[in-house]
Amino acid sequence: MLSTTDARAIEQSIDVTWGKSSTAKSPSTAIRAKLFNADTLSVVYTTIVNFASEKSLRDQTVQLDEESSKTVKNYITELKKNFKKITGDTLKLKEVSSEPAIELISYNQFSPLRTAYYRNSFKFMLG
Repeated sequence: MLSTTDARAIEQSIDVTWGKSSTAKSPSTAIRAKLFNADTLSVVYTTIVNFASEKSLRDQTVQLDEESSKTVKNYITELKKNFKKITGDTLKLKEVSSEPAIELISYNQFSPLRTAYYRNSFKFMLG
């Protein structure tokens, strides 16, 4: 079970409303994290993707899966460093699941170009 001090340190590290963690890394990519039940960390990677065909989308999805995994891995590494700096303890996280999804946001029947959100939701167990 996570102590209150440790939970506050994690919340401080993932808070995007102020400080260093509020700085955007890319204008078209976002990472949001939430702590649930003091033992589960949810990290959601979101980006915008443009595609002209179903084949193009399938090809891009493979690349986006790899990119999201790499970006979230870097995010978790930074989270662990911040946690260690704040508390002096080591944060242990185990990836439990990853669920990619595509949400179409722009479509025009006269153009083959489509725009969508690509989201990959990661769940980590603490401890």
